[in-house]
Amino acid sequence: MKLEKVKITTLKLDPENARKHSERNIAAIQGSLEKFEQQRPLVVWNNTVIAGNGTLQAAKDLGWTEIQISRVPDEWDYSEARAYAIADNRTSELAEWDGESLIVALQDLPVELLNATGFDDVDLDGLIKVFGEPPSLDDLMDEFGEPELEDGFVNVSFKIPPDTHQKWMLALGATGLKDMEAVVLVIQAAFDSLTDGGI
Repeated sequence: MKLEKVKITTLKLDPENARKHSERNIAAIQGSLEKFEQQRPLVVWNNTVIAGNGTLQAAKDLGWTEIQISRVPDEWDYSEARAYAIADNRTSELAEWDGESLIVALQDLPVELLNATGFDDVDLDGLIKVFGEPPSLDDLMDEFGEPELEDGFVNVSFKIPPDTHQKWMLALGATGLKDMEAVVLVIQAAFDSLTDGGI
């Protein structure tokens, strides 16, 4: 891989890029560039960036005039360049965070470095709610009172958004109220909602 430093004005954003970059995403990339500078080259085919469009946009917004790139082999055609662009995004997308390890790593960072990671305090609080230690039952009882018993079962009440309730009802209706699989589906729907911050 041969690195080049080129004028940003000589590069084009990929008009067919299937990966969209939100304002928050661009802001996070800007924070990383400001703190760590550029540590990975953009990948370029015929002066079009096929990997690193977000970085190019963030660098432009920061007023950079030059940037490091790596060019794909000269013999690559359009289809190969397009396939690589998709693969670059998809392979990173298939990776998963280890929630507990991520929490520890983020908590160990000073504030200025935490902000440069693209995570903030709100994100960290959300991660702790999902992957951290479960809440104390004593604290929950202090806040909500003792759980009620109904026909020998603990009756737990909580509020959910209307769209989550609809998902649960659809899950129940999919196999019938008497089918144990329906209960499993509802539990899975509840877990999905919790991990998405829906409850």
